[in-house]
Amino acid sequence: MSLTRAQLDAWKEQLRLEGQQCTGYTDGVLAALVYIILGVPGIKIADLAGFEGPDLWKLAVTAHHNRPHIIETLPGIIPLSRGERFAVTHGLRRQLPELPVADDLLGLVEVVSGPMVAKTLRMIVYPLAPRTGVAEH
Repeated sequence: MSLTRAQLDAWKEQLRLEGQQCTGYTDGVLAALVYIILGVPGIKIADLAGFEGPDLWKLAVTAHHNRPHIIETLPGIIPLSRGERFAVTHGLRRQLPELPVADDLLGLVEVVSGPMVAKTLRMIVYPLAPRTGVAEH
């Protein structure tokens, strides 16, 4: 039994959604940003015509600052991976100037919260991993 092209594409998308990375302005990230921006009264979808990802990010940061509860109401129909959801949510909460991008959640934590927080989490998650820069006696 061989899979059809549509089944393969659906499987690839499912794997992407289960991923922990945020690679940039995917369709899901753009949809989430538009949803957040449209939560501000008086803004219509036509007002966003011509805006690219980084511009939408800046608008979403402003919209989130004015109405922070909107981020909690993102509908499940918006196709965000775990990493993308983390990047959008925590990037907006921290009012970062650009969308956090990294290959995994710990990388995203480093971008959002700093290297010490990421290093501490790595030590908790991977307690037996060799430490760099630590001399063993």
